[in-house]
Amino acid sequence: MPDQLTLDRLFHAPLLGQAVVDAAGFIREANAAFARFSRYSAQQLQGLPLAELLHPDTHLPPPEKQGLLRFRASDGQTLWGDVCILPLQLGSGDRDDFLLQVLDKTRDQLEQQLHKGRAHVLELLYREQSLEEICLAIVRQIESLGEGMRCSIQVLHSERGTLHKAAAPSIPDFYSQAIEGMRIGEGVGSCGTAVYRRERVIVADVLSHPYWERARRLVSRTPMRACWSEPIIANDGSALGSFAIYYDTPREPHLEELELIASAASLTAIAISYKKNQQVLRDLDRAKDEFISIAAHELRTPLTAIMGYAELLLEEGDVQARREYTEEISRHGDALTRLIDDLLDVSLIQIGRGLAIVKQQVAIAPMLQRVVAHYRRSARGYLIELHLDGDLPELVRCDQGRLSQVLENLIGNAIKYSGPQSTVTVQAERSGENLRLSVSDEGIGMGEEETRRAFDKFYRANSSDTAPGGLGMGLCIVREIVEAHGGEVSLKSRPGEGTRVSFTLPLD
Repeated sequence: MPDQLTLDRLFHAPLLGQAVVDAAGFIREANAAFARFSRYSAQQLQGLPLAELLHPDTHLPPPEKQGLLRFRASDGQTLWGDVCILPLQLGSGDRDDFLLQVLDKTRDQLEQQLHKGRAHVLELLYREQSLEEICLAIVRQIESLGEGMRCSIQVLHSERGTLHKAAAPSIPDFYSQAIEGMRIGEGVGSCGTAVYRRERVIVADVLSHPYWERARRLVSRTPMRACWSEPIIANDGSALGSFAIYYDTPREPHLEELELIASAASLTAIAISYKKNQQVLRDLDRAKDEFISIAAHELRTPLTAIMGYAELLLEEGDVQARREYTEEISRHGDALTRLIDDLLDVSLIQIGRGLAIVKQQVAIAPMLQRVVAHYRRSARGYLIELHLDGDLPELVRCDQGRLSQVLENLIGNAIKYSGPQSTVTVQAERSGENLRLSVSDEGIGMGEEETRRAFDKFYRANSSDTAPGGLGMGLCIVREIVEAHGGEVSLKSRPGEGTRVSFTLPLD
């Protein structure tokens, strides 16, 4: 038992919390360090039962023995402290007054638990658990660090700009269902605003904050009254979603809680990014296998035709028939050449070398007429129209071979995805300081998602077994050639209404 002088020195220690507790369990007095730790004032602590500060599952250690205890601060936050009990005097059998010493270990404990959480998440990633299972593990780990804490993870759909639940085990189901698919934006709750701004949003009282005006009636049906939301940000700076902590009482976060939510969001970013990258790799692997299979088929088709007509040519004596067979060999040879050229071009794009562009003055109208004439001969079942505006420039500085390649890809696609007797329209016009060319068809068209991905390498809008053949390289090459000329390309399409691809070339 310390003497009075030692007791006075201990009591006024600036970092060590000290509270004198009587035999009945009430706090008689506490020093400034204990008040800071508990977040009660010294006056509030006097006469307060010690049990109100302790977690229900917490038991005091034996006298003069240390123990790590959980406390509840005045605002409900869970705190951890190294505790030692020093008897002030010993009675006969009954417990007398004692000195409670506590050293704040909250931040150390949070860091330890977060370290365990990270290790657990890495284990789940290694075991290839689903993103939902991993997010649920993160949420439960964070919720275990504090009483009354409710957490949620929402993942952003980047194209739609909407948030979707990944884990929210302690959030009322009706609330989660009501906000599912919420669009992000300024003032759209805590999470919608945080993801939109890409910065943390703290709302201490959801019933009075303007961000929650539209959801006030909904949230009032829940016990949740405070919401702190941290955007989940990828390494490239893009938003992936939000990590939110809710409390059932209005309150502001403390520093260690801000560090907690930031760490949780960072850990979630790792999980989401890893899962997305993993899916990208799977998709690329699947696309590679599909590409090899389709490429083999696409190469074999004209080659088989060439070999077949060559055999007929050797056996046929009729001059007209030999001419027809020769034309077929030439047509399939052209198709095979274009396919091989496309493969070589895509390989250059893939390794980042780009396509060689050699510009010269080209008589644009005759060039367009030659390309259209070729398809009128080779696709006799289609009506190929050419519209040339009267103010079209006579000469355009471009790579004639590459520009022909662009038009051949676009006209070939238009024919491929249109029915017999359909009209394919090629149009050329002056548009300000640019030459604008477009190819339109009356074919099957594409939906919104297909239109968005149409220029991706190896993407085929319809990959079913009954879809027209192709490797999904044409539009990728078109964009590369047009942009290498300093132009822009765009595509408009609707299912059942056809497709129009337009591109511009600067008139130097």
